[in-house]
Amino acid sequence: MLIHGLLRKYKVFYIGSPAEKLVNIVIIIILISFIMVESMIITGAYINNRENVDYILILGAGIIDDRPSLELKYRLDTAIKFIKESNYNQEVIVCGGKGRNEQFSEAYVMEKYLIDHGFSKEKILKEEKSRSTYENIKYAKDIIEIVDSRNNIKVAIASNDFHLFRAKLIANRLGFQAAGLPAKTPLYIIPNHHVREYFAIIKSIIFK
Repeated sequence: MLIHGLLRKYKVFYIGSPAEKLVNIVIIIILISFIMVESMIITGAYINNRENVDYILILGAGIIDDRPSLELKYRLDTAIKFIKESNYNQEVIVCGGKGRNEQFSEAYVMEKYLIDHGFSKEKILKEEKSRSTYENIKYAKDIIEIVDSRNNIKVAIASNDFHLFRAKLIANRLGFQAAGLPAKTPLYIIPNHHVREYFAIIKSIIFK
């Protein structure tokens, strides 16, 4: 869009040319698709049926030493609130491997946080290999299948609101019934994460 504007301002030959018309069409298509995807992101976070949940999945995010980042803390606190309010008594699966230059896995840090808030270690299952949203859910599914052979298992996914539409889309494709536990997103990362999520959803839709 910046190049488009500069060409319109300084290159008379560009105005009204086939190239300008093509660029105008592409920009309009991108803007319309962005609005549509953002609408799905917003509604997908808060339209949920959380009755009769079999498992809770808490998806990984950044950590600071052995502590959750603010983004991850919001996810954990949202899951804790749901567990307490709904009297949920099944397993919680914490998802996330160890990043570069990290001493601990995200799953370990999440487990520690839950235990510090009064949860039994026996009710926490750790998935410590994943490095992406898809792997979070796929490897959690592998863990569930070891202990539970049922079909149509229902999971509640705890993640930040911008992330839940895609997370539920992936979970449904992997055979789960998925509901969301939307956590708030720190204000300073909202623009970056929503733009990044737009491209991630387009990629997920195209490549499945």
